[in-house]
Amino acid sequence: MKGTMERRASSRAGADKPISPCTTISPPRSPLAVSIPDRNLLSRLIDHQVNDLAAFVSLLLTAGGETTDKVLSNLWHNLLTNPEQLELVRAEPVLLDHAFAETMRFSPPLVYLGREVVEPIELHGVTIPAGAELRLGVGSANRDETVFTNPDRFDLTRTDLHKGLEHRSISYTDGAGHLSFGAGPHFCLGYALARLEVTVASRMLLERFPRLALAEDPPPIRVEGPSQSPGRLLVRV
Repeated sequence: MKGTMERRASSRAGADKPISPCTTISPPRSPLAVSIPDRNLLSRLIDHQVNDLAAFVSLLLTAGGETTDKVLSNLWHNLLTNPEQLELVRAEPVLLDHAFAETMRFSPPLVYLGREVVEPIELHGVTIPAGAELRLGVGSANRDETVFTNPDRFDLTRTDLHKGLEHRSISYTDGAGHLSFGAGPHFCLGYALARLEVTVASRMLLERFPRLALAEDPPPIRVEGPSQSPGRLLVRV
């Protein structure tokens, strides 16, 4: 009790001291983050009082969660509806990395990316004013017949995929593969994590259910807004 009273007295005494103009005052630690481990991302964001935190977290959940589950479902839709490609993966599971890259080209989770024009620009004779919203059709670009051979075919063995080099974006003349992760300084920060999540999960499915097959003819992958994925995918194990 005595020690507690002394600490309280000391705190009151410190509070009464004048603050020097040169003193650096750290922002108070948010009570919301006290019980959360420091390594937790949301804890750090709250602690540093990030502006527009709700919008940032919403983007984080959408970009890091919703897209990954759609890639996973699209990948297995592609493999199960192309049995010869699935047999290649069963024979060499390392090809799951190719399956991920080819799925991101053939049926990416987002068919377009939204961007705001920061200054007027002319493209193909059309001037786009500053402030305009662009919808960049990556789903179309990924099937550009001048870049990909037989672009409408899901093919793990294609030589024009440039697998693993997506981060080079569009500045290389020998091709850059698909554009589903964006390009340039806005290239997706979660690229490596998404790639790891989908390939590891798919490998686990292969190991746990080696005879995984379709239980019915699946509906085609459908587009809803900027997203695309199969409505359902019924399988037998």
